[in-house]
Amino acid sequence: MASDFASNSQLEHQFDRLGELRERKTCRECGKKRLYFCYDCRIYMDGIAGLVPEEIELPIELVIIKHPAEKAAKSTAIHCQLAAPCSTKFYDFPAPEIPQFDAADTAIIFPSQSALPIDQFLEQRPALRRLIVLDSTWNAVGQLRNMPQLRKLPCVALKKYTTEYWRPQKNYNDECLATIEAIYYAVREVQTAKQPEVQYDGRFEPLLFWFRFFKREFVDKSEGVKRIPGNNGRGRYKNETKNGQREVLEA
Repeated sequence: MASDFASNSQLEHQFDRLGELRERKTCRECGKKRLYFCYDCRIYMDGIAGLVPEEIELPIELVIIKHPAEKAAKSTAIHCQLAAPCSTKFYDFPAPEIPQFDAADTAIIFPSQSALPIDQFLEQRPALRRLIVLDSTWNAVGQLRNMPQLRKLPCVALKKYTTEYWRPQKNYNDECLATIEAIYYAVREVQTAKQPEVQYDGRFEPLLFWFRFFKREFVDKSEGVKRIPGNNGRGRYKNETKNGQREVLEA
């Protein structure tokens, strides 16, 4: 998943500034204290928008349906809402407002036996304008897939990729991607299928901004960092600095 975007000095500067933050602020929607963004309301805390990449538009609409067992504090799908809000719709299952979708222009990212690769699917159905993303553990994804609104929709499958997620699901291999990784690769595959002559220019890298930031904070900065149990699904990390000071970080 490495790219020029990930090693860009401006990006590293943004990461450094975010990593220095310690004061939690009050969410203007729900009133809860959060550090970077409210994962319940899916909005940035005051002052954060100026420290992150600008919002982007995607070549296809994404509809994310989150299973209730998928803890919001651990969900990477929220990163898509933050990076591309105009291209993203978010529903919490079993929300009654989840609409009926048209099979003529909608597909689910799901590795069923009948799923086609995205490029082949677009050759057969160029009217595709919407992808549905099921945000769930693999053990619970069947409940989402069997929703009445989704049962008759076709599926598309991604190419093979290796995850860089630091919270792998037990008993699943490294080809099982985090939700935001799946979104990122799906969007890139759509763009390539629609414009095969255009070389990728990094335009969708902001989708992975928070994924890469948290990976850097909690994994890549491994020297002197020990994980301690967290509450409400949030990883807490105790970092003993060179001068003996201890800090606790939360995702």
